[in-house]
Order: sequence, then C-alpha cells, then structure tokens
Amino acid sequence: MVLAAAFEEWREKRRQEQIARAVAETKTEVAAETLRGADAEWEAWNERRLQAEQRGEPFEEPPPSVRRRAAEPTMQQ
Repeated sequence: MVLAAAFEEWREKRRQEQIARAVAETKTEVAAETLRGADAEWEAWNERRLQAEQRGEPFEEPPPSVRRRAAEPTMQQ
C-alpha cells in the first residue's frame, strides 16, 4: 500500500510537470505568433506609407500601435 501511494504521488507530480511544460510551450508559441502578426501589420503599414510618399500624397493613417491602443478597452478605477 505504501508503494502504491508513493507511485501515485510520483505519477501526479509528473503529470503536473508535464502540464506546466505544455503551458510554458504554448505561451512561447502564442507570443511568437503575436510578434509575427505585429511585424506583418507594421510592414504593411510602412509599405502603404512609402507608396504614398513616392506618389507625393499625404499619408495620415496612424501607425498600428496607435490603432491598437485606441481599440483597447479603457481601464476604469
């Protein structure tokens, strides 16, 4: 019985470690994907800005960071 309890304890500890590792890996993947998306958004914005500059047209589109902040819900205290 003592051996069975020790085994179950070891098994639960291992399961918790696997869950923690999976969560950490998922967070890393989500952060990388978010960064790639942000990079693509900035690159597209900059391309539109450069094209407008080449045509001699004004470019008044706010950068992605300004749009993102404007879309965030305001924090209430």
